[in-house]
Amino acid sequence: MKIFVPLVLSVACIASAPAMANQITFGGDTGDGPGFERPGPGVIGSAYRYLSYAFTVSQAGIYTFTSTAMDFDNLTALYLGDATVVDAAHLLIYNDDSTDARHSGFDYSLAANTTYNFVTTAYSLGQSGVVSNSITGAGTISPFVSAVPEPETVAMLLAGMGTMWMKLRRRQKQQCQ
Repeated sequence: MKIFVPLVLSVACIASAPAMANQITFGGDTGDGPGFERPGPGVIGSAYRYLSYAFTVSQAGIYTFTSTAMDFDNLTALYLGDATVVDAAHLLIYNDDSTDARHSGFDYSLAANTTYNFVTTAYSLGQSGVVSNSITGAGTISPFVSAVPEPETVAMLLAGMGTMWMKLRRRQKQQCQ
């Protein structure tokens, strides 16, 4: 009986412990990215430089998105789709300032195995700079990998096709003789 009580208590403590959150952190310079028409008020043109991160999650639930800009007023947005999708039709949510002009973020409910694109840009046209972003939630957060083949794969395919063509050509010459 003495062993049973501590065992039950330790199992109860483990079962009631909060689930560990998964987090992915990434960053870069928004000035290195392409331009687009950012969401929100005060949009002037379509040359807002941005940094994007396409990803999927393994478990549905509420995820927290945060961004810290080093020296400019940032804006974050979440789009449905891969890194090529940054248009108004796919916009899910955006936020300009969470605690101050250099911090932006939001919470959003994500579906499992769906591709999303987390975008960071400047609030004002012509501004850009270094940002540090994170996504936190219950499921595994994985980068989206497109189905574009690597250059080495394409080169191997072309080399194989070239070899087959040469063999076919040689066979045709032998049949003609």
